[in-house]
Amino acid sequence: MWQAVSRASGQPNSGLYQFLLVLTNSSWFQAETVNLSPAASPEWAQFARELGINLRRARDAKVLTQEQMAERASISLYAYQQYERGAVTRGGAATNPRLATILAICQVLDIAVEELLPPVPSLTAP
Repeated sequence: MWQAVSRASGQPNSGLYQFLLVLTNSSWFQAETVNLSPAASPEWAQFARELGINLRRARDAKVLTQEQMAERASISLYAYQQYERGAVTRGGAATNPRLATILAICQVLDIAVEELLPPVPSLTAP
């Protein structure tokens, strides 16, 4: 018998959820993790790469270093570098900055959010 059990992914502020599908048998259990997050899709990974390109271009236009950007946006240098690289986690999910982080970066760069963000991929099921 299959039993679906939801749990938070364990990543702080990630907002992602995973489902454990547990096969219940009297003598053994088998678990499979299924990532249902749109952030794990190839379209979202492409979005993250394009966001990184836009971040780099906007930062270069303001003649700022990554260190200056991170400090002025009040985020860690590592986090900013991940956003600019369009990094993808081991699980396939693209880095996903919080809205407050995107707004802070836009304020530092003195640009509108629309100028920074690439076209948004579909986030809903067909």
